Amino acid sequence: MEENDGGLWRSPRSCADYWSEFKHCKSLRNRFHHYYAHGTSPSCEQWKVDYDMCTAWEKCTDQMAKV
Repeated sequence: MEENDGGLWRSPRSCADYWSEFKHCKSLRNRFHHYYAHGTSPSCEQWKVDYDMCTAWEKCTDQMAKV
C-alpha cells in the first residue's frame, strides 16, 4: 500500500481504538449480552492481535505488522 506521502503507511484506526474495542469486548456487560443474544461467549482475540500489530508498526514500522 504505497501512498504518495513518501511511502508512509497508517493503520485504518489508531491503536487506542483497537485497545478500546478489546476492553469493551472483554467487559462483563458485553460478555453477558453476547451470551444472552448468541448463546456463546464473544471471541476478543482479533482485537488484541490488531492492537499488538498496530503498536508494533508504530514502534518500529515492522513490515510484518503491516500485513
